[in-house]
Amino acid sequence: MSKDQKDLDFVRSVAELLKELDLGEIEFTRCQQEGEELCVRVSAINHAVAPVPVTPSAVAGAVPTDTNPARHPVRDLDSTDTTDPAHHPGAVTAPMVGTVYLQPEPDAAPFIEIGQKVEAGDHLFVIEAMKTMNHVTAPRAGTVSRILVENSSIVEFGSPLAIIE
Repeated sequence: MSKDQKDLDFVRSVAELLKELDLGEIEFTRCQQEGEELCVRVSAINHAVAPVPVTPSAVAGAVPTDTNPARHPVRDLDSTDTTDPAHHPGAVTAPMVGTVYLQPEPDAAPFIEIGQKVEAGDHLFVIEAMKTMNHVTAPRAGTVSRILVENSSIVEFGSPLAIIE
């Protein structure tokens, strides 16, 4: 079997593992010979708004596996809006993969609520990534019309978090 065929088989096995574990992305670096390595990154295309777990063991039970919107509704001022929130011009998106928090501490009031007016730079969320708390701020002034995530849910880079109109 040729080296190229072995590499192709390895990439296929990584893609199968991604699907089997229901991951959004997986990356491997494999040293083949001295000074030579194979780097492989496989990403799943996910058009759903629901967060995708980083690893099954890290988020067991944190994200509902049932993504039926009737059982897990998004909080919304206008429930008749059927457009994709990721493409909304007022979408605030996750700048990284991590766990999103709606309030600064477990017993504290949330940073934002639906209908609240915010200014550019106001704190909206905190995303924990690698034990570091990263603040997500409002990119513009406006009114919070939708909050698209639940507290302590896992988000991917670019996932819509809220809509500011």
